[in-house]
Amino acid sequence: MDTVRVKVERIDLEQPFYRDIFQTMPRNVDLPMVRERWSIKPATGSDALLRMQDGSVYLSRTAIGRGSAYLCASPLSERSGNLVRHALFATSLLRMAELARPMGRLYSSIGADAVIPVEGIEITGEEAPHLRGPEGIDVVPEVRRAPGSTSLALHDEDLPPGPYALTIGKDTLRMLALNLSRRESNLKAMDPEALTSLLAERGLTSFSVLTEGAEDLPLRLSELDQGRKLWKWFILLALLFLAAETILIRTVR
Repeated sequence: MDTVRVKVERIDLEQPFYRDIFQTMPRNVDLPMVRERWSIKPATGSDALLRMQDGSVYLSRTAIGRGSAYLCASPLSERSGNLVRHALFATSLLRMAELARPMGRLYSSIGADAVIPVEGIEITGEEAPHLRGPEGIDVVPEVRRAPGSTSLALHDEDLPPGPYALTIGKDTLRMLALNLSRRESNLKAMDPEALTSLLAERGLTSFSVLTEGAEDLPLRLSELDQGRKLWKWFILLALLFLAAETILIRTVR
């Protein structure tokens, strides 16, 4: 047990545990103070989530099977520090609960993902599951079971995109999202001459094609947005008129 007073100094933002909460870390952030702590050595492959001023690990995460174990270097008592009174304590507990269960993928692509894993769901019994989606779609997917995992096989690629409910009877087990593929259909671009001809053919006279290089492009875009700036020419003409007036006055005298 080490009773030297020390502060938590660094939060590892490279790990997803705190990365989704703190995008940047201010220099003068108030982190917990530690009065009693043990010198811990996390297992190989563990993530050091919080470190103290001397570089030692304060909070670590170790993957165990499909779960996680969190190890703190000090007891959760007020005598050992102010962690339990710090806002970081509630935040850490919330993240532990959020990451305790696999969230799965956000969406699956129609036609590309033939097999959709459904983590944390055990489909048992004789009653077949249903996928109920938009436009009254009702599909009975093939259930594939493996040790520790369950997945659904979709053989119909003509499903409409949208949210789908995985149900058994009247119970909804999970919501799934099916999206269209993000692949572009045609990446070939038209040359300026062909684009100008197409605009003229369609009668789109209010459009123009910019053929300048990349160096002149910002200037041309600014002119199209704000118009051509002529104030410099007006200043030059005003100076010329003043000079002509001065010459005429001296000549007439």
